[in-house]
Amino acid sequence: MEKTSSCKDCCCGVLRWICRHASLTLVVLIHLIGLLAVVYGVVTLLGWGSLAKGESSVLVITLGVLVFYAYYTYRLARAPYDPVASFALHPRVRDGQVRFILRSHCERAMHCWCKVEIYCNGLVVSPPRFYNQDVPWYLQPRHREQGGFRLARTLQDNGIEYGQYADRERETGKPQVHLKVRFGYSLPNRRIVWMEPIYYYYRTADDVVVLDVAGVEREECGIPL
Repeated sequence: MEKTSSCKDCCCGVLRWICRHASLTLVVLIHLIGLLAVVYGVVTLLGWGSLAKGESSVLVITLGVLVFYAYYTYRLARAPYDPVASFALHPRVRDGQVRFILRSHCERAMHCWCKVEIYCNGLVVSPPRFYNQDVPWYLQPRHREQGGFRLARTLQDNGIEYGQYADRERETGKPQVHLKVRFGYSLPNRRIVWMEPIYYYYRTADDVVVLDVAGVEREECGIPL
């Protein structure tokens, strides 16, 4: 009885995995069918003993090639509709506002999500609304949108004055304000695709936001990635 129950649980687990990863399972099956058809056709063609067997082997190989052709033709036709979005922070801070630029690279409307974390003087703070992952940004197909948040005001609301980190930057020669941006996008009511975090730092001397490649500046300042 216990063995039967264990086998049943195992089968249910496999079925749940297949249902959860239906698209991946289908892709694997398509490639497996095409590959098996080509391999079987080639093997039988090399060992054929009659014209009829040779023709059937060629037909099997053709079937395998057609499976791959149909699949990748479908992928190419569908590519413009696969959800893809990107973001960037404008390097120049204007009137204390960090400008956030969004771009859609597909033919479908999407929801974009964002979590901005600002590290300064031992504190970690986030701007409100979209920049704190509270609400999504509805992005139209192939559109470019721009928003922003006030860096100084966000820090001031948490007890840090602009002059404090500007003076500290002049004394140490190192940036005092670091930003970590986590960005994601999805079709409405679908799973969110999250990008790897992107790091920036703010240079008060030039009033610019600089991309911190691999978080090097942030690591040198002792802020964990």
